[in-house]
Amino acid sequence: MKCLKIVSLCALCYLQPNLAQEMPQIPTKKSLQEISKDSSQNLESSNEANNQKSLESFVESAKSDEAGTKDSLESQNKTQDLTQNQIQTSYSPPPSSTTQNTTLAKPAILSLLYNAGFDFLLDNTENTKSLSWDTRTRYALRLSGEIGLGIFDFHRIFLGGYGLQDMGQKRVFNAGGGIYAYYAYEREREIGTFGGTFGIFPRKKLLKIYPRSFFRDDFLFLSPASNGALLQYSSPKGRDIKGRAEIVLDWFGGNLAKRDDEFFLLFGSEVSFFDSLNLGLDTLVFHFKNSDVLGKGESVANDVHLLDRILYNGYVEVDFRGFAPSFKKYLDKAQIGFSALGQIERKRRLSGNEPFYIGAGYEAGFKVQYKGFGIEESYYFGKPQMRYFGQYGEQLYEGLPLYRREFNRVNAYYLYKNKFLRAQISLIFYTFGRQLATQQMLTFSIDTDKITKPKVLR
Repeated sequence: MKCLKIVSLCALCYLQPNLAQEMPQIPTKKSLQEISKDSSQNLESSNEANNQKSLESFVESAKSDEAGTKDSLESQNKTQDLTQNQIQTSYSPPPSSTTQNTTLAKPAILSLLYNAGFDFLLDNTENTKSLSWDTRTRYALRLSGEIGLGIFDFHRIFLGGYGLQDMGQKRVFNAGGGIYAYYAYEREREIGTFGGTFGIFPRKKLLKIYPRSFFRDDFLFLSPASNGALLQYSSPKGRDIKGRAEIVLDWFGGNLAKRDDEFFLLFGSEVSFFDSLNLGLDTLVFHFKNSDVLGKGESVANDVHLLDRILYNGYVEVDFRGFAPSFKKYLDKAQIGFSALGQIERKRRLSGNEPFYIGAGYEAGFKVQYKGFGIEESYYFGKPQMRYFGQYGEQLYEGLPLYRREFNRVNAYYLYKNKFLRAQISLIFYTFGRQLATQQMLTFSIDTDKITKPKVLR
């Protein structure tokens, strides 16, 4: 142990001079200040260089970010403008609730309705004696007016009337008239418009114009009111296939004391395809029970107590204005039509009923109109109708007596009309066999029903 200590001391003494030469000298205070100053200068220069580089790098980065932000904003604005344009072209936003409240009117609970009308007729018919239809001149005018109350826009109650002056029969004016008093209902739904009228109402409420074998022009003028009920339906507008139909019950006479009743039931329907092809069916059923009238000309008094009459008209009509746009551009009307029409009649006698007489026939015709000037022609052929016209005349028959035989009808006319006025002058020629009958007609009508607006009361 002592030997190891002696060896270690000897080694230290040998190595001490070498270690002193290799170890650095301990810096003095002055040297430390110089070293600190140098390092401080080096550090400041290094920091300035680093700061300069950092600032340059920051500026370049800011410029790059600014350019990128600008490009991004421009791209975003372009995208936003494009999207806004797309929205404006493809979608119209709904109005706000405030706009809706200010533009939509509240449904009227009560409203005042009114209308007035003036009608004039001049009808001169000649050379018809061979048809048991006397030559005559009808010269008449009619004034009418109505006032009504509308309830919730669907229910209407009307009261009014008409005054008639027939100046063609007597030198002294033959005055007449009647009242209108009826309830009307009309409402539009998705499947169509439904309507109903009950009471004494104008015949102008009817949807259709019926053939002259049903009603003559002068009959409709001198008898403008229906007594009974009317039910109607019209399909929605704008469809390629449209339809309409109506039923009329007209109770035009009777006597409870004698148990007499006089009425007819009228049914009309039509279907239109693409405003070019029309198919229709009309039926008119008369029930006339009046022994005083039916006993006229009979050998046995009161033997005939009832007359049954059934009229029908099935037709097809082609409108060329629907097929070719050029026709619609230049012509007001361009139609051809064909119909099967007739009358079935029977007398009921106390001694035994007579067999039904079937007067079946056909009618073909055309209509062309250009700027109000028009011509229409029709030809009826088949069995005679109105079998008992020679016995009862116009008292029972409301149709044109020319259907008692085959005949041709040509009407050349001029028509002017607008929303409230209609005026027409016609020159009509009838040929049957080798005979010629003529008719001159002038009609003028003013109807304010389509131009008057309801006055809201509540």
